[in-house]
Amino acid sequence: GQKEGVLKIKEAEKDFLKLRLDAAKEDTKRAQDILKEKKDECEELRRSKDNSAKDFIYRCQAGKEEAKRKLQELQEKWEEAELQNRGPVDACEEKIALLQRQSLNLDHVNINHIIFVVDNSG
Repeated sequence: GQKEGVLKIKEAEKDFLKLRLDAAKEDTKRAQDILKEKKDECEELRRSKDNSAKDFIYRCQAGKEEAKRKLQELQEKWEEAELQNRGPVDACEEKIALLQRQSLNLDHVNINHIIFVVDNSG
């Protein structure tokens, strides 16, 4: 009787421990599934973050190249406009120089004429 009682208690303890072991296995399996899911989410977030950073860097570089290109275009347009505007300025400067030379020649002629008139009156 006593051996049977001890045996039944041991079997009950064994069944209880088996139930606890099965529950622990299920909890471990659930924890492993959750851990795998979280690792996958983290990996996806990391890839997304990397892609976002790469995309941001690419957009910045593309914007920088576009700004350089536009600056170059504006520089070329400015130089072209400067050359086109320079023509009339150069022509005006040449005309001014010509008029100044003619004015100096006239002054020289007038001075010579005045000197000649004064010399002849004397």
